[in-house]
Amino acid sequence: NPIGKTIEFAEDMLLEVTAVIKDLPPNSHLQFDALISWDSFNRYDAWGNLNAYTYILLRPDATIKAVREKMPAVLATFHDLIARDYHATYEPVFEQITDIHFSGPLDEDIAEKRNRTTIYILLAVIVLFVVGGLVNYLNLTLTELTSNLRKIGIIRVFGGLNGGQSKMVLSDILLSILVVTPLVLLFAYLAWNTGRTFLSININPAVLAHPLFVGMIGGFFALLLASSRLNALILSRTGHVIACLQGRLTKKENGTTFRKILVCVHLSFSIIMIALITLIVDQFRFI
Repeated sequence: NPIGKTIEFAEDMLLEVTAVIKDLPPNSHLQFDALISWDSFNRYDAWGNLNAYTYILLRPDATIKAVREKMPAVLATFHDLIARDYHATYEPVFEQITDIHFSGPLDEDIAEKRNRTTIYILLAVIVLFVVGGLVNYLNLTLTELTSNLRKIGIIRVFGGLNGGQSKMVLSDILLSILVVTPLVLLFAYLAWNTGRTFLSININPAVLAHPLFVGMIGGFFALLLASSRLNALILSRTGHVIACLQGRLTKKENGTTFRKILVCVHLSFSIIMIALITLIVDQFRFI
């Protein structure tokens, strides 16, 4: 039990352990190994400075702007003292605690700061990956669909309806989801564990239950189902039995034009992603 025991700090200062707390959540801007009381710090006779975090709980009808306007009159005496002794001025910096992660850098800042632009760039990259994956998936499923047009034509000869063919496409989609989802969860867990272990990237597990994250996952599956409905729509337009038996969507088209467009779009996304990754790596090496 460490309570009541002393540890040596700064070679000649003994501190008594008065409490032990659990680890702070990773999304907190207060990250530390130990805390020293302000009285103990003041008794330490060494060079310090005037920077300090001070947390103020405002009344519901108060605003930061109003407090900032009144502060110069309150600190007038401190201004005179600092201006006379150090030829400097003193001004407190105000920021909302909810904005502290994205506020500008400050001297001796204890909070880990991030840039909103960087976050938006990462989100754009993620969107490009998702769109590229959906385009690739749509292209592959359409390729499989056009390769099975003769089978579809035979089914129609024997009285098969478009509704049944749509159900067949939807069944393939659901089967793919059941097979792919466990693999995706496995890779996501491995990436999560690798980032936490080797890259010190700590993500709060509560993020997984956040409505925005859940909505994004739901939107992804909605896009996946929408792509399946697009395939079903294309399938429903192959109304000519003879064309299906010949391996064509219609009398004149065999589906290759649309697939070429999808391939071009997917390759364009791939080229953009490779170029972006190359630029990012070069910038990190430069830094």
